[in-house]
Amino acid sequence: MSVVCDRYARALYSVPGDTAPDEVLGNLEVFGRWLEEAPALKAVLENPGIPYSAKRAVVEKLAAEAGFTSVALRFVLLVVKNRRINQWKEFTVSFRNLCDLSKGVLRGKLASADKMTDSAVKKLSERLQRILGSHVVLDARVSGALLGGLQLQ
Repeated sequence: MSVVCDRYARALYSVPGDTAPDEVLGNLEVFGRWLEEAPALKAVLENPGIPYSAKRAVVEKLAAEAGFTSVALRFVLLVVKNRRINQWKEFTVSFRNLCDLSKGVLRGKLASADKMTDSAVKKLSERLQRILGSHVVLDARVSGALLGGLQLQ
């Protein structure tokens, strides 16, 4: 993660208000999906030739239709204004990490040579929870680079 993304995430997390961080995180994830699924949206927001006022109008309309919190909307507009939309995934990951940290959740990446069953992943997660004393969420995937076994990060 970049230092800039961590700073933005910490600033967003520290915003006082009635909005739960998980609700803001949900809005950030929705916006991230929009950027992935609509390349034209990302192109408009990244284009320095399009005035900020036009970009703001697009973001405000989309956010209103989706029911974004005012905190999330202000954050999206800040990122657009500062021309950092290309770092959106990193902002979201940094903010999710702060939310997880506050709840005592640890996230890990689990790579295996073959697809693991959901029950096997759950058992491993539970074992790690007992060892580490925190709730563990594993993102399991198959890695063609492994000949056998597991890799946990």
